[in-house]
Amino acid sequence: MMTIHGQEGRESRAVRRPVLLGLFTGTAAGTGFLLAGVPNLELMSLIVAVCGAVLGRRAGMVCGVLAASVYSLGSPYGPPMPQILAGQAAGMAWAGFLGGSVGPAAGRLFACGRRIRGAVLGAACGLVGTLGFEILTNLAIITAFDLEPKVVLAGAVPFTLIHTGTNTVIFAAFLPLLAHRLGGLGAPSLTGRVAVAALAMLLFAGEGAAQDAGGESAETVEAVPAEEGLQAIEGEEGASSANPLGWKRGLWRPFAPSAVAWLDWYSPYFPVIDGGVGAPVFLLGEAGTSPAPLILRNGIPQGTGHALADDAWLVNLQGQALAGRGFGWDGWGGTGGHLSFVQDDPLPEAALTRYTGTKGRHEGYMRGAMLLTPRSPWRLGFEFVENLDIEGYNFTGGPDEDFDPVLDEYFPGHARIRQSHARLTRTLAEHASLAVDYDYGRKTKDALPALGADHQEIWDDGIAASMQGRWGRLGLQTSMFWRNRDVAWGDVPEDGIESLRMLETGREGLIVDVALFGDSWWAASRMEGPVAPGDSLESVSPDSLASVSPDSLAAVPAGTAAADSNASLAGSPPAGEKEELARKAAPDRPSRLPLTRLRISLENWTVNDTGADTAWAAGLGGPQAADGQTARVGFTTGVRLAGARATAEAAGDWTDRLGWDPAYRAALSHDSSRPSWTVFWEQGGRAPRSDELVTVLRRDVAGRELVLEPNGDLARENTTRLGARVALSLMGIDLAVDAARTSLSDGITWVAAADAADRGRWDNALAMDTSRVTASLGREGRFLGWGRIFIEQTWQDIEETRGRAAFLPPEEYLRLRLLWENHFFAEDGILQLGLFTTRVPQMHDPWDVTRSTLIPGRTVHDLIVGFRLVGAHISLAFRNLTGDKYRQTAASYASPGELDMRLSWTFTH
Repeated sequence: MMTIHGQEGRESRAVRRPVLLGLFTGTAAGTGFLLAGVPNLELMSLIVAVCGAVLGRRAGMVCGVLAASVYSLGSPYGPPMPQILAGQAAGMAWAGFLGGSVGPAAGRLFACGRRIRGAVLGAACGLVGTLGFEILTNLAIITAFDLEPKVVLAGAVPFTLIHTGTNTVIFAAFLPLLAHRLGGLGAPSLTGRVAVAALAMLLFAGEGAAQDAGGESAETVEAVPAEEGLQAIEGEEGASSANPLGWKRGLWRPFAPSAVAWLDWYSPYFPVIDGGVGAPVFLLGEAGTSPAPLILRNGIPQGTGHALADDAWLVNLQGQALAGRGFGWDGWGGTGGHLSFVQDDPLPEAALTRYTGTKGRHEGYMRGAMLLTPRSPWRLGFEFVENLDIEGYNFTGGPDEDFDPVLDEYFPGHARIRQSHARLTRTLAEHASLAVDYDYGRKTKDALPALGADHQEIWDDGIAASMQGRWGRLGLQTSMFWRNRDVAWGDVPEDGIESLRMLETGREGLIVDVALFGDSWWAASRMEGPVAPGDSLESVSPDSLASVSPDSLAAVPAGTAAADSNASLAGSPPAGEKEELARKAAPDRPSRLPLTRLRISLENWTVNDTGADTAWAAGLGGPQAADGQTARVGFTTGVRLAGARATAEAAGDWTDRLGWDPAYRAALSHDSSRPSWTVFWEQGGRAPRSDELVTVLRRDVAGRELVLEPNGDLARENTTRLGARVALSLMGIDLAVDAARTSLSDGITWVAAADAADRGRWDNALAMDTSRVTASLGREGRFLGWGRIFIEQTWQDIEETRGRAAFLPPEEYLRLRLLWENHFFAEDGILQLGLFTTRVPQMHDPWDVTRSTLIPGRTVHDLIVGFRLVGAHISLAFRNLTGDKYRQTAASYASPGELDMRLSWTFTH
């Protein structure tokens, strides 16, 4: 959040101004690199103009010259000719001069409420500044290449019109706002020794930036924490209002650029990636037969239920916050666990705008944007994120010269992933609202070794509509959703992707959820007033309508080590990251989850497979089409007993192939919004997935071609699970232990054919007993600033009593997070350090269903060094710090060290 505190108490204005000038320059150059691939759209001139508005005309001109020089000399397209460099530097200096001349007046107009006039003044500044830049650069081109002016100007007209138009809009929207918000940082003009020191410092920094721009890969990004915590997620009030050491800003939390990276840093699941960005992923957690947990957003499943189509790279988590997670029972008839997300809405009464981006080696980029309007009868949210790895890297074990491109027009391992999500919410009455969500995604990936494919394309689109209302203690929510996800993959022929094997999958459904809230919720709602427009029942409890089981780790006490993993993707500190002072100040109260609830879900799935290039599948090749229907009816009730909360659920799971099967669950927990203990028992089992029923697949592992045949006669698994969780704080240390014992029979696994060891089909041939213990420790406190540590270790004991599982998670793995920060310059400058460590011992390659391929153990460190000033995070991520090219799967190795430049902004207005 862009909140600028007062300037009193600053020890050295002479030091602060060079730091500000350096940060404005670095931010301007960084946005140039991050938007280099977007034609005629840039933010460099805006940032330079803001610098002029804040620090004065001369400082703005210096910023423009340095930013243009750093960007141009380190440009991925190569250094420019001297004339062009001079033209670009002069054009940016012109923007800084105009910002210093016009920006303060635009900021004053914004401050006194005359925002239209401020926007007009900002638009004029953008128009004049961009026209000046275009004139200077085109004159430089004419001089450098000795071209006819008419030829150059004729070609420049359309680009100039687009550039001028976009900048006019950008300056109108942001220059008055930023000039007002940041104007208080200004001070007397830069003169004398201060200017010399600033220039020397920036030249040194510019040299480093130019060097970094040449190449390391983008995979990690950091979010800007909002000042307030995500109170809606845990339902706690004021828990983040107190910060350590009297700091006003919220504590720092870096976030990852993709769902896969986030899973690696913050979730209880361990991703196994068959290559680089966009490569297929296994998500391993508690031992079972599901290759990934169920992922929900606002209570709606984000996939189609097909293992090949449910790609973790196409989970759009931009602007989302984790509401619940857990192994086992997922609330939808599955037993692979769940991750539930809701809209990140730290300040409902304000508009939120966020941008994040990275630039790294082999032309790797991440760009993300989020827009959320203030709470009102009509409310709009929009998120966009793209992950690009344009050149790829050598993920094989061979030398670079042997790693030839798959396609002439692309580099090996090329990947492009783009996703967008829009949500429109209409408040219909005091306690009723309608929300409509639309998703679109597209993925392109080259070189997929485990799938034996040179190319893959995925198209994803989905729409969901949810209506909720409350009448006294009764809450009702109905949701309808449709999702289509099509996958094309194989060896790309000369005639293009049209002849690839195409798999079309779909999933649509209806959910009816009725909840009866108890006295604690009713009293709290009357005391707090009516529910705000646009809120859903998830704001009372994210688990209530999102099918999040009560044994989710989200249910552990706020502020404990286990709760620490519930990281907000947007950077707002969740309960587990709130400092001890705030935890003690936060009032405890009974849980507001409903005791009585009825939930009905109906679904239909479809699969259409062209079967192209499946001669290897013998009689199972060729076109295939299938569909299926599923239903689930669950009723939950409970009582409160002497500070405890007891619940029981009975459910019926139905499929058109298997009929009805019962499922049961019982839990006893501390009756608190931050329960310190929970015990539970559950009985059920998942139905076979659509890929196990109808899709024949092939995997290439360690020189073997494994064929996975479907089986339309599969039965439902039978799973019994018993577990407990305890969380407490002892001498300032947060401790948590989560344990479960699972017994699986009739488990679905791959069974080799009697006459071919590399060919087999899915069958109910697995019986397995597993025990898992996860222990976590968290501590935070003073350490030359404020430090936080979180350690989580998981142990599993797995006994296969019949058959052999197709894949298993590692028997143990460890995660470590160290975060440290210090707030300098009265909180205008914040130094940040973060270390993420994952240690995994030797394990079986999950892509090898015969489990004959072992992957060596490894320890991976990711280091983040960052600095924050006036709401911007500028940082470097050193991923795979040791530089080891460790093996990820049988056919893929990790990149031996990456350096990412990262930038992020968050505005509330």
